[in-house]
Parts: sequence; C-alpha cells; structure tokens
Amino acid sequence: MESFEENKKFGDIFCRYLKTNFGWSYDSIDPQKVIIPKGYPDVDVVLISGQKCPLYLQLKQPLDGCDRYIKFMAKSYLKVFKFCSFKTAIKKAENKYDKNGKDVSDIIILLHMHVKNAYLTLHDRDILEKITSNFRGIYLVSPEQELWKDGSKKIQSEFVFEIKRAF
Repeated sequence: MESFEENKKFGDIFCRYLKTNFGWSYDSIDPQKVIIPKGYPDVDVVLISGQKCPLYLQLKQPLDGCDRYIKFMAKSYLKVFKFCSFKTAIKKAENKYDKNGKDVSDIIILLHMHVKNAYLTLHDRDILEKITSNFRGIYLVSPEQELWKDGSKKIQSEFVFEIKRAF
C-alpha cells in the first residue's frame, strides 16, 4: 500500500478533473482523519467539498509493467499492457468486498498508472468500455500521458479516462 502522500497525488488529479468537468471544488483528505461510513471497504483517499457530499476513493494499480513491446513507426516501440488487467483488477476487488459483505456502491475506483509514459491502446479502450461493475464509478488516472498523432508526440499532463461514470 502506498503512503497517503503518494495516493494524494492521484486524488488531487481527480479533484482537478472534477473542477474542470463539473465545476466542483474538492480537497484530498487522509481517510484516517475522517469517519468512513460503516460497511465501506478500505478507502485510500476521501475528497471533501464545502458544497457536495464526500467522495470515497480506492486506488488500484492494474499495470505492473508491460506485457510486451510492439515495434511502432520508425524504430520506436509502443508499450502494450496486459489487456485483461483492468477488468481483472476491478473484478478481483469487487469479489473480495462482496465476499466480506462490504458495500462498494459509493466507492469510486481510480485505476492509477504512475509508470512514466503509460500508453492506452485502442484495444485497451475497447475493453475498458465493456467493463460493468457495482462500484459507483471507475476512472483510469495517470500523472502523464503521451499522445501520438501524425508521427509526432505530445505530452499531456494529468490524464483521466472515464470507464464507468460516477456522476
């Protein structure tokens, strides 16, 4: 388990995503400093707002590394992740909490990637769009994403990809 400071980085990225997309202001709080509702699973970050209900985040890292490299364009390589790891991480967590009688309907899962230069392939996107879950929402979060278009690279900071909408 990462420290709260490590988890806070991803919570803060999600806070900025909420501000940009919905106009909601939230702050990332250490879950040990707030009361978590009874019956909830372990929470890694709690988002607190003055106007909105708290959001309870659990972080999962489905990407342990690259499954393989594929030669791509002119002598460069594209990282291809284990295609089922997204779905497996979600289902594994869901099964664990269901078996322990925990309610996940108000928990937002952040599948986080803190490997530099993480890639999301079109095949990954197709799989992500087919995932169903009892979690309130599921998002893929990365502090940095490389975007390729017309043979040129652009670095996009703070990448958030919605898998299951929470709002």
